[in-house]
Amino acid sequence: MSIAKRVHKLAGLTTGMIFALVAYAALVAPPDRLATQTYIVQGQDLNALKAAVATAGGEITHSLGIIRAVGARLTSDQVAQLRQSGLVTRIYEDRELQTTGTCSVSAEPQLSFDKKKLFWGLTNSGATPVTLNRLALTWPAANGEFKRVTLGNRKIANDKLPPQTAVIEGAQWEGELADRQIEGGDTLVLGIEFSKSASTQFDAYTLSAQFAEACSVDYTGAAPTPRLAGAPTLQFDNQKVDWTIDNQTASTLRIASITLNWPSGNGVLKKVKLDGDEISNVVHAPGTALLAGAWHDDVRRREIAPFSSETLRFEFDRNAGRSEKLYAIEVAFETGEKATFTPPNAACRLAAEQQLAFDNNKVLWTVTSADADLITIDQFDLAWPLINGKLKKIRLDGEMTGFHHTAGAANSGRVS
Repeated sequence: MSIAKRVHKLAGLTTGMIFALVAYAALVAPPDRLATQTYIVQGQDLNALKAAVATAGGEITHSLGIIRAVGARLTSDQVAQLRQSGLVTRIYEDRELQTTGTCSVSAEPQLSFDKKKLFWGLTNSGATPVTLNRLALTWPAANGEFKRVTLGNRKIANDKLPPQTAVIEGAQWEGELADRQIEGGDTLVLGIEFSKSASTQFDAYTLSAQFAEACSVDYTGAAPTPRLAGAPTLQFDNQKVDWTIDNQTASTLRIASITLNWPSGNGVLKKVKLDGDEISNVVHAPGTALLAGAWHDDVRRREIAPFSSETLRFEFDRNAGRSEKLYAIEVAFETGEKATFTPPNAACRLAAEQQLAFDNNKVLWTVTSADADLITIDQFDLAWPLINGKLKKIRLDGEMTGFHHTAGAANSGRVS
């Protein structure tokens, strides 16, 4: 039977049906996902990162080897796919800071940090080389002394200067003039090293790079918008359900609690993992769970590092239902932030009778739709007394539905 015969059109339609325990809207016009924009994608291994971007179908525009990142043109779907990759630690939009003057240099809108160093990507989109001839900067006193500057893999200044301001120019430069040049069409990373660990407080820095070709580019301490978000989709693998959380803040976040709803056909929740490490193995009965204690002794297992993505894995004792509409997740962190997964089309307006009706070997359940849009039932879970025997058929408003009992024991299962 076609899906069209399982769809009812009218608002306020009341339909009697058998055994359906969960129903959600499924017909939504797909958004335009073909538009691309430029992102910076970071990882631990540059070659593996390039392969991941290529596999996702993205177009790599340039490499930032020192910070293990690439620039890439991506669609929203490709970004979502990469956020779920273990090879990617950070993705953010590449909104370039444009120069003043006549040459075509631009700078990355965000700084990156690694221990005692900060990095700032500079791109020469012109056809001829540009030469860095003056660098002015301010930094937090906690970083200690300014020690050295690199451009790409070339050291161009090595002069210990006290906090919190410095200007590098003239005789302070080291090496050849060519060491301070960026070729046309090239991107190089400006690296600055301090005597102590570099603060990740973005708004505590200012940078100004001036070039001999009469242009300059500035970083004015604009912090990126902190963002904590869960992936818009779930991933399914037999008894496992994966959900990726992206921490685009400058803080390490530790999970305080997890609230999870899942289809009862999955069976019990057996364990929860974060980035492959088990954080909970307390068994929870089917349907819903609040995890707020009995964590693994190593609290670091529940942490998500700054500017990184990690995947939560939920493992059940039966194969997991693959309809995202049947899941809801809320992860709360000790700092108060929350990440949530809300079922698609959760706003559809359905109401179900709280009592069943019985007629010999039939059980009737009434569900009412107040939506003006089409409503499609694509999966539900059910359980019944063993004395009823086997599930034989399902009807929707008197008509056979074509649903098939696909999983579960003799008195429970999933229908799709």
